[in-house]
Amino acid sequence: MKSSDATPAERSATLSAAEMVRNSEARKVKAGGRRIPGGVLRPEAADALAKLESDGFAPSATACIEQALIETAKRRKLA
Repeated sequence: MKSSDATPAERSATLSAAEMVRNSEARKVKAGGRRIPGGVLRPEAADALAKLESDGFAPSATACIEQALIETAKRRKLA
């Protein structure tokens, strides 16, 4: 069987976790996503993020930040 004949699950089984992350990131960028630099949040922002996460605003820290950006842009009528 050629690798192109493998199902997505079979292809994923042969990739390392790092390769799967890189592939996922590449798909997001190809779809219009944007890589951002890592860094450290100010204490006030870290506290707000923790509160959003614990309240179930979104399923992860990254998702909370993404959703907050989207909602802010909509509220400002930029999106």
